[in-house]
Amino acid sequence: MFCTNCGKEIGEGNRFCPYCGHEVTASENQNGYKSAGGGNGTSAIFMGLGPTDIFLGVLYIFVAVRWILFGTSSWEGISLTFGLMENGSIGRLCYILVPIVMLLLCAWGIWEVFTHTYHVITGLAILVWTFLMVLGNWIFSGVTMSGAEIMAGRICSVYSATWGMTIVLSLIIVALCAAKKK
Repeated sequence: MFCTNCGKEIGEGNRFCPYCGHEVTASENQNGYKSAGGGNGTSAIFMGLGPTDIFLGVLYIFVAVRWILFGTSSWEGISLTFGLMENGSIGRLCYILVPIVMLLLCAWGIWEVFTHTYHVITGLAILVWTFLMVLGNWIFSGVTMSGAEIMAGRICSVYSATWGMTIVLSLIIVALCAAKKK
C-alpha cells in the first residue's frame, strides 16, 4: 500500500504513514488504490503516485514535448540546409539525436517517478544537456565555419532557443527530487 500524501510505500495495517504522518483512510484498499466513489476501486486513482509525483511526471513530459516541438518545427529548414552540404545526412542524424537524448532523459525521469526512485542526477543531466546546446550556440555563432561547424552551429542554435524554460524546469525537477529523497 502507498501513502496518499507522500506516495511512499507503507506497511499493511498502518493507520499513519511513518514518513509524513498522513492518516491512512479506510477507503484505501490493499492494492494501493483509493476508491473514487466508495466503490471497489475499479474506477480508482493509483495511490502510489502522490501530487508531487504527478507534478514531476508532468514536468518531464513538458520538457520532452517542448524539445520535440522545437526540433520538428525547424526540420524543413535544417533538412534543406544540410541537404546542400557534403555529409548532410550526418547533420540530419545529429539533429535528430539531440531531442532523442532529451526524450530518453525525460523517459528515465518518468520511470523514476513510477518506481519511486528519485535521482537528482536526471534533472542535472537535463540541465547539462541544455547548457551544452547554449554553449554550442555561443561557440559557433559569428565564427567563420566549415561544414561540420555549420552543422553543429545550426543544431545548437535551434535547441538553445528553448534553454530558459528548460533550465527553470530542470531546476524545479532537481529540487523536487532532492526533497523526495529525504
